[in-house]
Amino acid sequence: MRVRYKHPSCEAFGIWFAGVLIYLEFRMRSMMETRENNGGYFGCIRVLAMAAVCFLFFFGASIEAADTDTDAAHSVVVFYSFRHVMPVNVDWDRGIRRGLALSGLENIKIEVEYLDLDRYSDHDFRERLVDLLEHKYANRRIDVVIPVYTQAIEFVLAQRAQLFPNVPLVCCTAKPDLAEQIRGVPEATGTEFDVDYWKTVQDARWLFPKARTLYLIGGVGETDRHYRRMAHRALDGPLASRGMEIVDVEGLPIAELKQLMLQAEPGSVALMLTCDEDRDGNHPFTVDVSKQLCADSPIPVFGTYDTLIGTGVVGGHVWSIERHGELAGQLASRIIAGEDVAEIPIIGRHETQSVFDARQLIRWKIDTDALPPGSKIRFAEASIWDLYRSQIVLGIGLLSLQTLIIAGLIVNRSRRIKAERSLFASRGEARDLAGRLLSAQEDERRRLARELHDDLSQRLAASAIGIGQLELGDLGNADSRARLKQMKEDLIGLSDDVHQMSYQIHPSILEDLGLEDAIRSACDRLARRDKIDVEFRCGMLPDPFSDAINLCLYRVAQESLWNAARHAETQRIDVVLTADPETVNLEIRDFGVGFDSDAALKNGGLGLASLHERARIVGGDLSIESRRGNGTTISLRIPLLDEDR
Repeated sequence: MRVRYKHPSCEAFGIWFAGVLIYLEFRMRSMMETRENNGGYFGCIRVLAMAAVCFLFFFGASIEAADTDTDAAHSVVVFYSFRHVMPVNVDWDRGIRRGLALSGLENIKIEVEYLDLDRYSDHDFRERLVDLLEHKYANRRIDVVIPVYTQAIEFVLAQRAQLFPNVPLVCCTAKPDLAEQIRGVPEATGTEFDVDYWKTVQDARWLFPKARTLYLIGGVGETDRHYRRMAHRALDGPLASRGMEIVDVEGLPIAELKQLMLQAEPGSVALMLTCDEDRDGNHPFTVDVSKQLCADSPIPVFGTYDTLIGTGVVGGHVWSIERHGELAGQLASRIIAGEDVAEIPIIGRHETQSVFDARQLIRWKIDTDALPPGSKIRFAEASIWDLYRSQIVLGIGLLSLQTLIIAGLIVNRSRRIKAERSLFASRGEARDLAGRLLSAQEDERRRLARELHDDLSQRLAASAIGIGQLELGDLGNADSRARLKQMKEDLIGLSDDVHQMSYQIHPSILEDLGLEDAIRSACDRLARRDKIDVEFRCGMLPDPFSDAINLCLYRVAQESLWNAARHAETQRIDVVLTADPETVNLEIRDFGVGFDSDAALKNGGLGLASLHERARIVGGDLSIESRRGNGTTISLRIPLLDEDR
């Protein structure tokens, strides 16, 4: 890095001059005083003043780094033809900066100059401008110079040897004839544009085929006249051959221009050129003129460059100012990266397309399907789909997923319902079969009991009586009498057993004496037979129950007593029968060893299963509570319906 001294600034020079004045003042006062009285005092003042002057002078100088920094820094100078407030400059600048940024290069410094040579075109101004620029960029390294548009390109080409010798040029947005000149300049390239007036008019005639008059709207400035000449050169012949008239509207102030357009013939169209200056010497912006004119214009207005799209023009075959700036920025970045300028051609002449304003299409009732092929639409009102496309797609996806899940659940539920119905039907059939089996079993028991009681028991009794008569007869042999006596006793015992079996198979006492006495009788028989203390308690019972309920209660009590006597190893059994208007309850409790009721049910014991099935047949609920060592409690609860009373 090279270090140099910088000349004192104006502020430093002012401080130095003030110090000199102070010194002179003190010097004059010293001449008026006697040296004998004040020589020492004023001598000190003089020394201090001289020191202050020297300090202030040298303090004004500073050390700075040379403008030519390391190779890591790059400098680009951009010259715009128009004053800095022009909207087109904004588009060019945005494009140039984007083009430079796309290269990925870092630490690029952009210097911008606005020439405005249309308004300041005198020779003296140009000379002073050149001197200023030469002084400004002297001893500075410039990597690329980008002159934008005609005036800036011509100025830089003319002053290049003095201002930027041997600096590569990227001429942005050059007219075709100027582009040819640039091709012959060493170390120069750029972008070229060509305004296609005829294609714009073709687009207008495509959308408004009945149009017979074309208004050419523009200013009176040098640039305005240039574009007007180009338009006439492109349109006079083709439109004349098609019977379309051209009306020049040149340099009218905006108020007069709007009034003229209000008087335009129906079926006419207008073409907006450039309006940099009107005949009153005003310098409006073309975009502002377009906005004010198109707002109330009774005829459609078209344009030839994209900056006008959005100001009220319908559209046109336009070239993009911002796109040309981007291309120029890309070319500059290629040069900075080390590419040879001679190998980089001029580009961009065909960067045009038909562009239309969606809002104006609605205003003029033009369907988008009626546009020329390949057209681009701007400012289209975003639809719900455009605004929330990702959310809609996500929502539809989630809804579809939910629909599939719901459908799967419905299918699964229908299958489950079908299976449950099938299972329920199977269970119903099984329960119906079990009920019929129990009924058949009771019927068979009743038949067997009747056969045993009415036939076999009677025959055994008759045999016992016959043997008793033989025993009373005259039998000489004592041994024979003893044997007959034994046979009689055996027959009497057998008859009693058959009678007891008949009673157990079908207790006639249930029909003869009722439920309470039948259960009490069963308890008494068990107590006598097995020597177990059986306590039976019965509450007030309502009207007699149905035969099915009576049989169920009796069989549950009978089966529970038998099970307790056989397995419980108990010395006490409590039997409680109670009822209320709604239910009848039976509880059998023993105090024996108990058992695991859950395991017994899982093992499929026939006795417990038959108890549950008997309770189910009459709509009752049977529960068994038992734990090993804690005895067993069997509870039966049967709801009483009207038909059960």
